[in-house]
Amino acid sequence: MDIVALYRRFNLACQANENRITEIHGGHGLNPLLPVRIHHYTNIEGLHGVLSSRELWATNVEYLNDSAEISYGLNLATQAVERQIEQHVGDTNLPIRDQLRRILYKLNHHRSTTSYFVTCFCEVPDLLSQWRAYGKNAGYSLDLDASKFYASISNLG
Repeated sequence: MDIVALYRRFNLACQANENRITEIHGGHGLNPLLPVRIHHYTNIEGLHGVLSSRELWATNVEYLNDSAEISYGLNLATQAVERQIEQHVGDTNLPIRDQLRRILYKLNHHRSTTSYFVTCFCEVPDLLSQWRAYGKNAGYSLDLDASKFYASISNLG
């Protein structure tokens, strides 16, 4: 097979993967469109820190009350990729299988070499479960313009 044909097959495989991702979003009711406003619930100490430093800090997932959340998500992604590889075991379309194997390698490599940090946001400005978590000693919901927030962090990564 010549390089041009291989390149075309690879591009078709990539497009098929993009289509599959769109299907997965739709199948799980996920909306990849971002909300206009986002809200960060915090306590009085968190509010003081945000206002005095003009920064919103992220927490290493290893120090969360449920650090298994990141592993759970990575495990789901790994299982989905492994299922796709199994479906293509006898397939002559090697670029798809190779791309899936690279994805699987990167997932596992990231799991072992990357620290994950999170800051949580909510689309709902007045959510009872969040007030229960943060409102015991004066809770606050910081209302942020999502597009300005995304623009401010776009150069971080």
